[in-house]
Amino acid sequence: MEGAGLVLIGSFMNYYVTIAAVFIIGMGICFASVGLTTLYQTIIPKQKMGRVMGLVTVLLTVSVPLGTLFGSMIIGYIPMFAILLIFGVIVTLSGLSIIIIARRDNTSIGKEIVPG
Repeated sequence: MEGAGLVLIGSFMNYYVTIAAVFIIGMGICFASVGLTTLYQTIIPKQKMGRVMGLVTVLLTVSVPLGTLFGSMIIGYIPMFAILLIFGVIVTLSGLSIIIIARRDNTSIGKEIVPG
């Protein structure tokens, strides 16, 4: 959903479209947050959960100023609408790839041979 919102903003660059796209991005972030938290809780062993979540928090916190630094440099060379379109497509494709991988893994789980 976030990728679709970025593509909308980059395509139309209109106040009302931007408001709608920001709403879409916000909803997508909510869904992704719940999904990622569930994924972490199912994959990560309980005794390592604190360390892993601490590392994730540090990495996400560090990425904000780095994104600001590189984003401000990129804007000087590439128009804003192009940046939004490019990153919207990248985010959309990465989200679709995660869905495809998750579906493939779920279908292969039921086909495993359990020795009995």
